[in-house]
Amino acid sequence: MNTTMTTAMQGAMFTAVTALFLVGLSSVSCGKAEETFDDFDSNVSCNEYCDKKADCNDEQPTAEENRACVDGCRDAIEDECGNEYQASANDKIGECVDMGCTEFWACMKYDAAPECFGFVDRGSS
Repeated sequence: MNTTMTTAMQGAMFTAVTALFLVGLSSVSCGKAEETFDDFDSNVSCNEYCDKKADCNDEQPTAEENRACVDGCRDAIEDECGNEYQASANDKIGECVDMGCTEFWACMKYDAAPECFGFVDRGSS
């Protein structure tokens, strides 16, 4: 009987330690998951920005030029912007690309963290 009590207590301790470990792991994973989601959104937003930029400047960029545009945009948003601003910067691009060209260029400013939009190149506009 004493052995059963010890085994039961060990099982409870193991469960408690496992639960604490999983809670700690999930908080790390959630942060990483959010960053991955924001990076995916940046890829989408930056592709939309580069398409709109080309359209507004009446350009037909090569695949390499388009990739450079997207990469520059993503670098600014994902690396220069900071995690606290990345999601709202992506949302701002989403708002802007739905506008006409004149409004698009006026919209492409991000006062909360200007470095987030350091990639903005108005080209011939």
